[in-house]
Amino acid sequence: MNDPAGGRPFCVAAAPWVLATLAACTHTPTPLMRDPIHLPAKAEPPFQTLDEADPRYRSMPAAPPGMALLHMRLARQFPDLLSNRVALALVSDAPILAADAPYQRLVVELLDTGAVTATGPCRQTLHVWLDPSGALAAAYPAPGRCPRP
Repeated sequence: MNDPAGGRPFCVAAAPWVLATLAACTHTPTPLMRDPIHLPAKAEPPFQTLDEADPRYRSMPAAPPGMALLHMRLARQFPDLLSNRVALALVSDAPILAADAPYQRLVVELLDTGAVTATGPCRQTLHVWLDPSGALAAAYPAPGRCPRP
């Protein structure tokens, strides 16, 4: 294609502009990631795992409470857990002994479904201690983490 004024090829001047336009048009913007929900980190006190032979082992509840009930109990202490972006999942539970008192220690994973990168949601581990009656004794959030995109 020739430039009408001087006979020079028009495509030489237009090619960089077209390439820049195509590069700009092919970029798909990513949605803005919301600020992740992270509970303030708190270190767990020292504890030891109870052996089944220990007489205090029998005073522990047979099973942890359901996740919906546990979620509501934790939300009283951490109001951010009332967000519809939060999903909690039980990872493990074990009987423990701390300061000569028995507890059931739950490891719970908090997933923030509103703060998602290309490699998954932001998450935080919660260490939840229940007393022998099954009541919430304490919760110890570990530092939160978000996967890198």
